[in-house]
Amino acid sequence: MKARLLNRARMKNCWAITASMRRYSYVSFRIIRNARRIGEGNRLRNRDRLRNAVKSHNQAKMYQAGIGLRKLFSFLGPWKKRYFIGLFSQNVIWAVDRLAVAMILMYLTNAIFEKNASLLINTSIFAIVFTAALVALVLYPRYLWISAVYSGMAHLRERVFNHILRLPAAYFESHHTGNAVSVLTNDVAATEEAYRQNMMNLTNSLFEGVVCSVAMFLVDWRMASLSFGCGVVAFIVTTLFAKRLRRIGQTAQEKMGIMSERYADLIAGFQVVRAFSMGKWILERFEHSNAESKKAALRRVDLESGMAFINSFWMLSTIIQMAFGVYLVSIGETDMGSLVAIIQFTGTLQFSVQRLGGTISRIQSAFAGADRIQAVFDTEAEPEHYGEGALAVNATQFQCAPADETAVSFNQVCFAYDEAAGEPILKDLSFVVKPGQVVALAGPSGGGKSTILKLLQGFYPPGSGAICVLGKPLTSYRLDDLRRQFAFVPQEAWLFATTIEENIAYGRPGASREEIIEAAKAANAHEFIMETPDDYQTMVGERGV
Repeated sequence: MKARLLNRARMKNCWAITASMRRYSYVSFRIIRNARRIGEGNRLRNRDRLRNAVKSHNQAKMYQAGIGLRKLFSFLGPWKKRYFIGLFSQNVIWAVDRLAVAMILMYLTNAIFEKNASLLINTSIFAIVFTAALVALVLYPRYLWISAVYSGMAHLRERVFNHILRLPAAYFESHHTGNAVSVLTNDVAATEEAYRQNMMNLTNSLFEGVVCSVAMFLVDWRMASLSFGCGVVAFIVTTLFAKRLRRIGQTAQEKMGIMSERYADLIAGFQVVRAFSMGKWILERFEHSNAESKKAALRRVDLESGMAFINSFWMLSTIIQMAFGVYLVSIGETDMGSLVAIIQFTGTLQFSVQRLGGTISRIQSAFAGADRIQAVFDTEAEPEHYGEGALAVNATQFQCAPADETAVSFNQVCFAYDEAAGEPILKDLSFVVKPGQVVALAGPSGGGKSTILKLLQGFYPPGSGAICVLGKPLTSYRLDDLRRQFAFVPQEAWLFATTIEENIAYGRPGASREEIIEAAKAANAHEFIMETPDDYQTMVGERGV
């Protein structure tokens, strides 16, 4: 009896253990199943995030390219419409030309192999008439296109020069003059190349590529598929280089700007360079800038060489295509004329894709140049006046000012070129100058003497306080009118490369010869001017050379 009870207790324990194991197994199964579901959900979410990220990245690249093109074409101004009409008209004509040449070769080849004299004569006549019509049709679109390029570039140079002329003094004191020269020369030249050569190559490659691809499939889809597949691969690989080429192109343009700065330093400061024997130091700086420019250019060359290597696979595809075409001709699946036409189309398509790769890289450089030009345009020009008023002033107001009236006054003026940099140059400056009074500013270098004159002529607005001229705030006057009343002699006099008479007349545009001579006599310069070969018409050269 005792043994039976013991066995029953053992069986109950086994059943309990088995039930517990079943419950544990079920719970474990649910945990594993939920974990799998969570993992699958995370994997799907990560996949969706990756897809969205790639999609957003591609959209951003397309948007950036679109912005670059819009920015580039915006510089054409009113000649944009004429430019596009001439550009696309030429591309349509040249694409039709490529199509017609291939078809003419096809019919001529078939006429020769089939010994069909009638077909040969008709095709030859068509070729002559078509060539004459093509030459006549392309003249006017080309005139529209090239005239729009040159007119647009002249307009762009004028815009850049005019905007640089109106930039505030702070821009020139924070940017090297060589940078502005580089924008006006190198960057504008890169933009002109994009208009005149690169955009023509780009659109021409696209037009001819589409026309030749469609025509190939109409002639023989089997040979066309082989050629078209190789072209698509080459085009995809080429576009992958576009972003890096734009970045490298921008770096190259910046390095060229630094090179211009080095040139400007050498030419403007040649006397200092000679006097202090700084030739070796200047040369080392130039060599370093030249090496950096060379390095940036070689990086671009490396990428362009890589694209050329990818495009060379076209040669292999052409050989395979010719072998396949000869096989089709031998078994009677196609004729020799179709093979010749396909080879002609393939050559045109190959040239278009290869040219497209190099053109894309050069357009990226043009985008970089356009960015630098736009950066100049984005810099706010100097305002006509700093306040809300715009009073006109003239010399009579100054000459007839009462003796008890204040000519110039500074009242608690504070100013700093960079307010975040530290202490201001001028702090709570106050003084008064009466009409006819002679005032000299004395102080150590960097004490603010030149800064006072810059503030007085409105090159900078004061940070705080008030500057008054003839009892009226400086903000009440137009800057151009105000500056005409000052005879300013800078620390370093600058002479322009023109006649002595024109250099003197810059102080008062429209001055008569008598007024110019009177000014020269007042400056004790008339006697030595008359000793020059052509007196006032003597060319003084840059900086008075």
